[in-house]
Amino acid sequence: MRLTAPFAITPSSVPSSPGPSPNVMFLLFTYEQLFIYCYDMTISAPNNHHAAADGRLDDGQTADLAEMFRLLGDPTRLSIVLATLPGAIAVAAIARRIGASPSLVSHHLRLLRGARILRAERRGKQVFYSASDAHIRDMLGDMIEHIAEPHEGAG
Repeated sequence: MRLTAPFAITPSSVPSSPGPSPNVMFLLFTYEQLFIYCYDMTISAPNNHHAAADGRLDDGQTADLAEMFRLLGDPTRLSIVLATLPGAIAVAAIARRIGASPSLVSHHLRLLRGARILRAERRGKQVFYSASDAHIRDMLGDMIEHIAEPHEGAG
């Protein structure tokens, strides 16, 4: 999906200069250009905070990551997480969407919430679930795009 709508940045104050120069500086980016710029800044930042930027994790991090992938490896749990990607959704709505019983969905939600894959928010008598953060949404979005790509056979 390409977002090309213009995105404007206007600083609150610009130093004044002599002559007929404008008092306000205005930059115009497309969303795609801004994303590329931010992505490039993240990759080239000297203090990149990604734990595995160099491909190494400690034993605890490796175990946590393996557990997260194990949880997502179950088709029912993966379907639950995918159902939450568009936004917060109640247990009964998740159960209807994936064709499972509310008690089974609740059991899986407990595990997914414990692994910080999903978060819960109580609204009145109902609890709504959503992806815990952008990392989860982005990772699954990337994986969905990956499986949709044409691929060559092994060999």
